[in-house]
Amino acid sequence: MRPWTAFPAIVLIACMALTGVLWTRASGKAPQVDPQPRTGMELLQAYRCRSGETKRIVLRGAEDNFSVAGEEPMRIRDGLRTARVLSRTPSRGYDETEPDHWLLDYMETPSRISRGLFVISLKAIADDENDLFILGDSTGSGERELLTTRIVDLPSRPEWRRLGDVRYAEFAEIRFNNGDARRGAAPPPGSPATLLEFVRARQGTAVVDVQVQDDTSVDFMGVAVCEQPPSGMGMTYTRNVLGAPEGHVALTCWSVPEGEYVCQPSKGDTPCATALPVACFRGREAPVPAALAGTTVWSGGDIAFSEPVPGSRFSRIAEVDAFCSARFGRGWRTATFHDGLGAGTIVARGDPSSLKGRAWVDIQDQPYGTCWKR
Repeated sequence: MRPWTAFPAIVLIACMALTGVLWTRASGKAPQVDPQPRTGMELLQAYRCRSGETKRIVLRGAEDNFSVAGEEPMRIRDGLRTARVLSRTPSRGYDETEPDHWLLDYMETPSRISRGLFVISLKAIADDENDLFILGDSTGSGERELLTTRIVDLPSRPEWRRLGDVRYAEFAEIRFNNGDARRGAAPPPGSPATLLEFVRARQGTAVVDVQVQDDTSVDFMGVAVCEQPPSGMGMTYTRNVLGAPEGHVALTCWSVPEGEYVCQPSKGDTPCATALPVACFRGREAPVPAALAGTTVWSGGDIAFSEPVPGSRFSRIAEVDAFCSARFGRGWRTATFHDGLGAGTIVARGDPSSLKGRAWVDIQDQPYGTCWKR
């Protein structure tokens, strides 16, 4: 049997697996909160991140409906452990119900995030008309980056939603007011305007202070954040080692016959500083070769490869397309993950000997999958 006669069935199986497994988890849509959660923890667990991101949940206290069984202490971070703070008012732990006490705590999250959700469960102990909720940087050093609001005013702030005793809001919608409890106040020019900007402006880890004062009990609080993958990686395809019909090139995300991923569409697989050929494509709507009948890999076009260049050479996909056009002529552009009828493999007319290893390929709906932006 000639090597390429086994190609269609093998690639068809691989492409079906790739399409079914990879793209059921890669929606490309903005993350949402599941409309059915009934508790704060369920809100955090239902929060969705994009393909390629790592979801992290950070908790303080335990969601136990304000049960006083067991200790759930607060923490005061070093930057706030001063005589001024410690002498201001007695402090409380989670679930405690003594009036005229403050809860001071903080949460640490990765700073390289795309989005996040803040959740806190609150219950009034006594007259809470003037109780405050404070979020951000409470050290008072430099620009004050804080949301300060009366707890009774939270329902009037459109970014905050409620589920029983739980209040929750997206990081990008929690707007700072420079420590001024008045709703219309704004942070100084150049300082973070939202909790998301505040976290992303830090390096490595962001510390978010939380204060609740002073006649309001706190059951628990938590955040769910979407940590972005390391930058500087792009997606590549490799030539199918079994070959393709004569005069054709097969590029794939799969190893054949092993059937394992050799690319990472959601977060890239090769450092952008690596010099590799760009896979360039020209669509022609050519008929399916007889050897590929019944498969989902035929592209209907031509493929060619540039000289090796670093993926970091390009800042946007338009630059890569222009590069292909300059090398091979009008109508040529960057080959994409979706140029086959199915996702994961491209077969096109071309010279298979022109590629010895990997080549840069574009993918339209994965923001972390390429060295360039859209």
